Amino acid sequence: MDENRIKMVIKEETENIDLIQTFLEKIIKWVKLPYYISWFLFAEMLFFGHYILLIITSTSDTYLILNLLLSIVFAWFIIEIIWTCKQFERFFPVLKNIIDLEEEEIREWYIKRLKVIFNFKRMMITGVVSLIIFGIVIFKFVNYGYWLESKIVLYYDYVFLGITIVAGGMSQYSFYSLSVFIFRLAKLPFKKIIYTYATTRLTSIGRLLLKIGAGGIALIMVATLMIYLGPFEEHTYLYFLLLIFLIGAIFWFFITQYKIHQILLQRKNSRIDAISICLEKAIEEAVSNPTSEKIQKVNELKGLFIEIHSMPVWPFDLKTLFSFLATVIIPIIIIILQLILRQE
Repeated sequence: MDENRIKMVIKEETENIDLIQTFLEKIIKWVKLPYYISWFLFAEMLFFGHYILLIITSTSDTYLILNLLLSIVFAWFIIEIIWTCKQFERFFPVLKNIIDLEEEEIREWYIKRLKVIFNFKRMMITGVVSLIIFGIVIFKFVNYGYWLESKIVLYYDYVFLGITIVAGGMSQYSFYSLSVFIFRLAKLPFKKIIYTYATTRLTSIGRLLLKIGAGGIALIMVATLMIYLGPFEEHTYLYFLLLIFLIGAIFWFFITQYKIHQILLQRKNSRIDAISICLEKAIEEAVSNPTSEKIQKVNELKGLFIEIHSMPVWPFDLKTLFSFLATVIIPIIIIILQLILRQE
């Protein structure tokens, strides 16, 4: 792959193409601030609303920290949805270089998939369903907010918690829709090209999914902290739900990464097969009639073969992943299980 081609690919893949815009970003567009600052400020306004009502009603909240953490969780849900959408917009040039279809066909397919993943109506439906399910657990079994003295503050907190649950459900719809996207991507025809740059860039999709998974795990850690600090009557139900979500997040991560792995492995094997045929032919010609040009060609093909053979077939470093599992995931599972057993 010559230098000009490399520069052209790099330029294409660093373009920021505005394919779609989520409703969550549109509704705060009038605020002349970055979306993450706007939503964070809105979340903190919800927190200060709770604080102001405490002053108005002349009551106190011993567990005020819970509302602060809740505002962070709410902002995190919304910001991560918008951030993920913006990150995925950047992968359109990558798909142009690896999918064997016309650019307009690829664009049409890609926009259609993004609109499904970030469909606001579907996200809202999932959010409402989540509110119904978690509302039963939190309000019936946990008796959330029983420590508050004012009914006004209590109802306000119900609304605050409710919209946070809805935001969480919305994010779950988008992130699990991403797994469908990866499965559909694997079914598209890929170009039979020798150069490795486009495929190497494909691993960035897998790394993005890794970041999303890490963000979900961080949220589970915050939720665990909230339950630990709070005076909830029934911790077991909540810890059990967190454990289910953690296992689901791990499963989601591995199933999406495995599909990326299959795509990379298939392309690597096809490249190795193609270059092996060329290398074998070049060696036969060099042996039968050795010349400096033919020997140089063999060396060049050998170098290309080694480069292709060293191409990664996973979007992440396995040692880093195992270290992450050993130092973060497994301890979280153990802590949650210990908290569940302690409650029993």
